[in-house]
This record gives sequence, C-alpha cells and structure tokens, in this order.
Amino acid sequence: MDKLDITYYTADWCVPCQTFKPVMEAEVAKRGYSLRYIDVQRDNLEGIEVMSVPLIVVRRGKRVLGQFNQAMTANRLRLHLDEFQQR
Repeated sequence: MDKLDITYYTADWCVPCQTFKPVMEAEVAKRGYSLRYIDVQRDNLEGIEVMSVPLIVVRRGKRVLGQFNQAMTANRLRLHLDEFQQR
C-alpha cells in the first residue's frame, strides 16, 4: 500500500497551527509519510477551499482520502492517520 501524502495548510498568525506543527511533524516522520506546508496567505491553494486553519488534507497519490481542520493531541492524530492508512 502506498504511503500517505499530507498537506498542511497553515498561516503565520495561527497559534493552533504553530502549536500543532511539531506534533504533526513527529508523527509523519515516524510513519515515513510526506509532509508539505502551504501558507494560506502566500501560496497557491491548489483548488482547495480553505475556510479555517489548520487544515490537513490526506492523499494517496492523487486521490484525496479526507481532511480535518483542527489541532489535536498526538494520540488523536495517530487515530486519524491510522484510519486514513486503512482506506
């Protein structure tokens, strides 16, 4: 099964984004997933409608498996990523 690609939509002014960033980085690194950051103020949003940040979009290849838009604990993030990995 292919590994997941994670896109993290963020903003410099977003405190939850900055707090959650190291949690996301650590978990993604453990799993060997790719992680890409997109700043909603400066970068091309690639057709994704971002209503709030942080927004995390999970893909396998070009297929979007899902998304979530909240900072969370490491344990809750693991549950989300495990769910996406099963898809």
